Amino acid sequence: MAKRCVIACRRRIAVGALIPTTIEWLHSFQPNDVFVDIGANVGIYTLYAGMIAGALVYAFEPESQNYGELCRSILLNTAHHKIRAYCAAVS
Repeated sequence: MAKRCVIACRRRIAVGALIPTTIEWLHSFQPNDVFVDIGANVGIYTLYAGMIAGALVYAFEPESQNYGELCRSILLNTAHHKIRAYCAAVS
């Protein structure tokens, strides 16, 4: 049975907007590979990498409202053991 991710966002997110080549790349991850998501937004790829692919994820999102939604999604998915979120910009 496939895992399901819950994205806790008050905005509409079109699943078709996910870039197919990025999804293929995320599927190539092995359990415990490390994925750094810079500009994670609300965490679509963050959750996918952590929950579906099994990677360890470090997600950076500097915008406070997006960061709040990211943390909420991590909490709803009980993904805190795989995903660490930081409210910080990376350059």
